[in-house]
Amino acid sequence: MAAKPKKPDTNRKKQRIERFHKEEYGICRKWMPMIRRKVSDLVFSRRMLYIYRKMVNRNPEIQDPLHFHNWIDRMVWALIALGIRTQVDVGDDAVSLLKLLRRMRDNPEAFSIETWLSHWEKDDIGIELRAIPKFRTQFADRNQNHVSLARLNQEIEKLTSSSAKVASVASRMVAHIDRRGLPKNPGDMVDAENAATVIAELTQKYSLFFLGNRELLGPPDYQFTEIFSIFLKPWTTEKFLEEVGRHQHDWESWGHVGRRDNTGEASAKGKRPDS
Repeated sequence: MAAKPKKPDTNRKKQRIERFHKEEYGICRKWMPMIRRKVSDLVFSRRMLYIYRKMVNRNPEIQDPLHFHNWIDRMVWALIALGIRTQVDVGDDAVSLLKLLRRMRDNPEAFSIETWLSHWEKDDIGIELRAIPKFRTQFADRNQNHVSLARLNQEIEKLTSSSAKVASVASRMVAHIDRRGLPKNPGDMVDAENAATVIAELTQKYSLFFLGNRELLGPPDYQFTEIFSIFLKPWTTEKFLEEVGRHQHDWESWGHVGRRDNTGEASAKGKRPDS
């Protein structure tokens, strides 16, 4: 008598799927703080450049010569471009916002309403009033219990299209020197601003999903008052600039901000170089 075929072990299969989903969620949750830190740096750099430009534009006496302002622009733009490029890097070892979104898209069932509710106390009255409605409106489609595949596809497209120009320039001219030179249509600060805004908004959204973190990215505005207060003080003197001019090829020591250089003079704090 032929043996009856074994029925598939549906419980074991279900357990494997659940274990896989748990691992996928765990990986993305582990990535999120790293992504958030990098995007916070990006937001900070963008804000610093904006305030610096506004400050210079309001003071005609410091607008010329432009050499120092152009240098600041180039340096901060390079930081911003690299920050954008980092978040669309899909290399094997990379941790990026784009890889996180793609991972969610490929396994949307792993990112369910249950994982979202893990940030809430089980007896919290806010679960019914706020948590579940927020999940439905912000992360899922109507009546779905996991993140929306359609929304993720839209977000991935928005992220890649907004970042493409700036990321290409960062790869060819900032991170590397590419023999092909600049792309035909290189990104500018407008493109960088648009890309940084998209990256910040998506990071803020998924910080809430994975970490329950509602804090805004970057330092609060009042801290920039302290940061830029250094410009209320004189930066140098004619005597120091004359010294720089006499020793313009003497680069043995770059010195350190806030420490004494190899001449024993305070480079930023304490005594001024010419005192």
